[in-house]
Amino acid sequence: MSTSSSLRERLGRPARTSDDRPDRSGTPVFVELRADRPLARPVSLAQALEGFGLDLEQAHRALDAIKARRHARLELYVSERSGPLEALEAFGLAVRRVGSAP
Repeated sequence: MSTSSSLRERLGRPARTSDDRPDRSGTPVFVELRADRPLARPVSLAQALEGFGLDLEQAHRALDAIKARRHARLELYVSERSGPLEALEAFGLAVRRVGSAP
């Protein structure tokens, strides 16, 4: 079983669905997420990252990077629906904008 599949199971989702494409509406923003301590609620964090336009596999890779290196740089999509980037701070992350798409 792949790691992505096990994360899907923990989220109560089938292995693959036709709705796997992320919602990338909104303003693209490049951010650095930094964790100074172990991640709180990684499954909930993966769901939150999906709300910012990552698919589940991308969210999982971001979690792996944060666990291994304590940070990850990502392109996220901010919209009314996603809410503010600062919402990710509830997971124990420091969020820093490192640029925006042209």
